[in-house]
Amino acid sequence: MKLKSTIKSFLPLMAVGTIVAQSACVKKTSDIDAEVMWAVSGSSGAEVENALRTQVAFRLNLKTNRATMYKNGLAVDQWNIASADVSGEWHNGQPQSTPTGVFNVEDMQMCPAWYPRQPVNPATGRIVGSEQERQQVFAQNPQIYGPCGSKNPLGRYVLWFNGAYGMHGNSNEEILEFSDPNDRRVSGGCVRNPNAKIRSVFHSVVDTFDALADFGSQVDAMEGRSLDDRWTITKGVSNLSMRVVVGNWSADPAVGSRIGGTPVQPTPAPTSKPEPTPTPVVAPTAKPTAAPVATPTATSTPGSTPNTNSGSGALTLSGKMSCRISSVDPASGVAPVYLNVPGSVTDNRIASFYRLDWPVTVHEKVAGTSFYKVSRGYLEEKYVSNCIGNE
Repeated sequence: MKLKSTIKSFLPLMAVGTIVAQSACVKKTSDIDAEVMWAVSGSSGAEVENALRTQVAFRLNLKTNRATMYKNGLAVDQWNIASADVSGEWHNGQPQSTPTGVFNVEDMQMCPAWYPRQPVNPATGRIVGSEQERQQVFAQNPQIYGPCGSKNPLGRYVLWFNGAYGMHGNSNEEILEFSDPNDRRVSGGCVRNPNAKIRSVFHSVVDTFDALADFGSQVDAMEGRSLDDRWTITKGVSNLSMRVVVGNWSADPAVGSRIGGTPVQPTPAPTSKPEPTPTPVVAPTAKPTAAPVATPTATSTPGSTPNTNSGSGALTLSGKMSCRISSVDPASGVAPVYLNVPGSVTDNRIASFYRLDWPVTVHEKVAGTSFYKVSRGYLEEKYVSNCIGNE
């Protein structure tokens, strides 16, 4: 494609090699979306339709590379997305994939940092050769890897689902303007969205749920800060009525159509909230790594096992536990989360991370290992403490 080639020729080596590519996401016969939704791996049509009837849902069509936002079963918005590089063109010949299925939205995150496994060193134009060099590249290029960095390929807003996969912004808007959906297959698996759209969606979700009122205030306050004085804030939302459905369909529903059997109820389309112009703010002497969150006092409740360890001992789990990150890796400053239990497979990829004092939901202990299954992947037990209750 001529336009696609033109964009590639203007992008620096690092952008082509990692920034652009690496991340880490029927004809309408009436006002009802009548298409049979069977094209989602492992999910029945009923399961898909039920997911789209939740308070907020996203239908990500990988065939057309279009996203549809639903509120209570009503399609209220639709836009172009970019999905996985299935040909491997942008990933050195290695095909990528976006997972299909029905997922909970696990976390909402503003100003994510980006820590790819094999970043390119701008000074050499080559992939880093050691962990020390990797950390140096992150530290020396905050505009690419830091929270709300101007060239951060995750953008400024993320809805995380299925562990390391998320709906997020981007650092190359031109790709999302391609009319051919095949030209928008460029990511490492995540789903990229126009920056203005994902921000509007993020605020619409916050405004939908009363439980997110405090988080919304934190987001508004962060948007009022200068870009170089922002940090990552995260909110766990897996308990909310919000789903992501990813599949392949022949067409997309019309905005205003309704999932069959959904009661009609007034649901306004999401409105765009203008982002305030940042004003210079004097940086605090000690910049917090996450918005302060009240830590509940560990009290014993029936069927739960309180825990106040400092990462030195394993938790006794009884269902899911709400915990805190009590320590981090001294080299990276974060608690790494792996896609798989390290040692169980040859590819020990880091999927995500948590910062000190961030909340984390522990699902279970992986038998015979020192790892816990958490929402984003697998986390070593030494980083976790202050666990209470069953969710």
